[in-house]
Formats: sequence, structure tokens, C-alpha cells
Amino acid sequence: MADVCFKDLAAKANIYEQTKLIPVMESSSCVIKSDTILTNELMQRLRVAAALLEDSPASQQDWHPGSDDKVLGLVHPSLWPLVFSRSRIISDKYVSLDKCLDQCSSGKVIPEPKRPHLRMPDGFQSSTGDDDKRALSLRYQWLPSDVDLTAGRPRIKSYINNLHPVRYKTVHSLIKELIAKSLPAWDIICRSARKEFKFKRFGTVHEVKWTCQVPEICAKMRCCYPSSRSFAQGSDYDSGSETSSVFEEDERLNREWWSETHKINCPEPLEDATCPLDASHFKSEGFLNKATQIQVIVKMANIHLTPEKSTYDGGSWHVEGQLNEHICATALF
Repeated sequence: MADVCFKDLAAKANIYEQTKLIPVMESSSCVIKSDTILTNELMQRLRVAAALLEDSPASQQDWHPGSDDKVLGLVHPSLWPLVFSRSRIISDKYVSLDKCLDQCSSGKVIPEPKRPHLRMPDGFQSSTGDDDKRALSLRYQWLPSDVDLTAGRPRIKSYINNLHPVRYKTVHSLIKELIAKSLPAWDIICRSARKEFKFKRFGTVHEVKWTCQVPEICAKMRCCYPSSRSFAQGSDYDSGSETSSVFEEDERLNREWWSETHKINCPEPLEDATCPLDASHFKSEGFLNKATQIQVIVKMANIHLTPEKSTYDGGSWHVEGQLNEHICATALF
């Protein structure tokens, strides 16, 4: 086990030396991080952009619900999204970034779409019959921005929702650079499900087994159970004489005793358990199967801490968007 871990770390160190990117998860999910992708100059520009976006009347500021006035939304796709049966769209021509203000109030109202049949992945068991309704909205949808990739560097072609194209032109330029920084990692993440990257760290485990370190005690129960702890204490087990609180405490102690005296036999990794990903897979061009255009949804927020509110525990874990948005990769800075 240790040999495989060292081999894996050495492979990741080699990737980092050449790309400055580190695969954190690469088995069933794919996550890539970097401690150097943001330069000091870029971070300073982010601070300037945040200050510029925050410069608005208090009545127009978007403090996130449940954040105790610590998280201020700067650009959020849930504000003024596409609303079916209300929003207008222009379907007969392309509206570029420099022409988007001229087209305000143009177009036709987009109708509500029909609900498609959603097929759950194989082996997925739905907890309720409404899972597909929560996963797909027939009322709202986040609006993406078109990003051109043909010139070697990303170019934002269309309106970024809730970001004025003239007033915040410098922020557009910053977002363009952040997209450029994200492309090598996005490319790997979107290719991670391919056969060339698939591998198993362990073989199939049909049964969890353990090694009993107190066979003389468990023999009194004729089997290994957490409740065998009572024999280790030299007392008979009588659940009827215990109150609820005492019983719960006894159950907790039983589980602790079990963990200490019955060690799980962990499986050994397979011989070829090392991830096949290496530095040669990271591209500097031709991202996403040489795509000429991608769509990006932009979200920006700032965390405000004060002496009275000096800590922030983070938000709840969630997946961005719904099925409407078809999000396949996310970049967090």
C-alpha cells in the first residue's frame, strides 16, 4: 500500500514540476488544483474589480441569504436569469458583446419548454419521485456567455449576465484571463471520463472482513459483536435495566471498543493502480477537442469579515446549476 502511495505522489510531483497543476482526485471524479496559477498581479486586479463592483447603493447590494451579511454577490447568474414565458430572445441573428445594449427589449418571448423524460444513470436509485423535477427547471435558466477559442486566447463574444459591457469593461478583460488560466484543467476534467484515463485502485471487494484481536472474549458470544464488550468488563449484558441515555452511551462505547479490537482487513491496491495521467496529457492549445467556442457562466462574490464577524465557515456543499445549464466543469479562484 505504502509503495503505491509513494509512486502516486512521485507521479503527481512530476506533473506539478512541468505544469504547475496538481491532480487531487482522478479516479471516479476529477479535481485539479494549483497554488501558482494566480499571480500577485492577477490577484490585485481581482481586488480592484471587486471594489469596482461593490461601488453601488446599499439598496442594490446582493447579500447572500443565510450568510449573516458576510457574503456579497457581485455577479450572480440567479439575478435576472432567463425566465421562460417572460424573457425575450433573438433567434434570427447573433447579438455580439458590442451590440448587446442596442438589442434591449428586442426579440420574442421564449415559451416554456416541454418537460423531457430524464433517464437516471444505471444503478442510481431515486429517493423520491420528484428528483427529476428538482434537477430540471421549466421556469428559469442561467444565461451563459459565448467564449471564442479560435485565436489562441479566449475572447468573450456575448453579454455576461449582470455585468455591464461598458461600465465594467476592465472586469471583462480580467474574466477573459481567468478563463485562459482554467482551460488546461478544464480540458483534462472533460477528458477524464475517457477510456485512456480510466483505472482501478482496488479490485472488487465482495465482503468486508476484519481480524478479531480478542477471540477469547468474542467466543463467549459465539460470534464477533460490538456488544461483546460487556464480557470484556466481566459483566452480563442487560439492556432492560438501562435508561435511554445510558443505553446510547453504552452503544457508543461498544462501537469504540469494536473499532479498537476488530481491525478491518483493507484490500491491497492493484499492481497497475497508478493513475495513467501524466504531464504530456496537459495541453497548451487545442483545448476541449479543439473546440472553437465554449459557453461560460460567471459568478463573483466577496467575503466581508469584521471584528464583530471575524470568521466564515464557508457555504453548504452543492453542485452548481441544474440540468438546464449542462455544466461539465467549474473553476474556483
